[in-house]
This record gives sequence, structure tokens and C-alpha cells, in this order.
Amino acid sequence: VRCWSAEGKTEIAAEAVDHPLDDTGAGDTFAGAFLAAKLRGLGLAECLETANLAARASLFAPGTRLEADSFDALKKRFPLFA
Repeated sequence: VRCWSAEGKTEIAAEAVDHPLDDTGAGDTFAGAFLAAKLRGLGLAECLETANLAARASLFAPGTRLEADSFDALKKRFPLFA
């Protein structure tokens, strides 16, 4: 995952997803998680990591709703979602 800003290019590693169930809403999930992380003062790399993991989790849920256990796992890893 790459992002360009006034400070230059920031990259983070992203794992491939073998068998996504549904990609509906994954981009919106990425954008929302990125903005939530940025508004809470996280650095650019942390924002990208947070957004990527949230979007990845959304790939395994049908439609646009993240299952409760997936959301709970995100809250444990990233307290900003709590």
C-alpha cells in the first residue's frame, strides 16, 4: 500500500487475500478507517496499516456489514475503534 504526501512516499506491506467473500464496501471501509486513524493523530504509516486491516476484514463479510467478531478483533488491535 502506497501513499504520497508532502513528506514523500509512505509504503506498508499488505498480505494477499486468497478467497475474499465480498469486496462490497472495502474501499469505503479503507477510507473511513484511514480518516478515523488520522483524526486521532496517528502517523501516516499507522493510518495505512489501520485502514488496510479494516478493509481486509471487510472482505470476509457479506455485503457492507462487518461481523461482530471481526470488529471486536479490530478494536483489540486498534483501540481507536473502541
